[in-house]
Amino acid sequence: MSERTMLVIGVIVAAIAALGLIVYLRYRLWLARQYRRVSADSSVVITSLGPVEYELRGDGPVVLHLHGGNVGHTGAFMFDHLVSAGYTRLPMLRFRRARGLPV
Repeated sequence: MSERTMLVIGVIVAAIAALGLIVYLRYRLWLARQYRRVSADSSVVITSLGPVEYELRGDGPVVLHLHGGNVGHTGAFMFDHLVSAGYTRLPMLRFRRARGLPV
């Protein structure tokens, strides 16, 4: 392979890596904004099994949002369509430190 070909391949790889980094950083900024937005209205209740962070959003019948992932109440913005449909959404967060309280 010629030096010119190696240089072109190197530039392409570097450009792809830079683009990937930009996309990742923009995603992390977006996620941080979403986290701050949904955490602003959350509350913590202390139970016999430890703290649970939750959020009530909307007016109407309550829909308990249980999930199998690791997003907790902070990922519940993906279910804002329930609020638009007239429900109260109740997501909870259990598997991390709720506002710095030990679990």
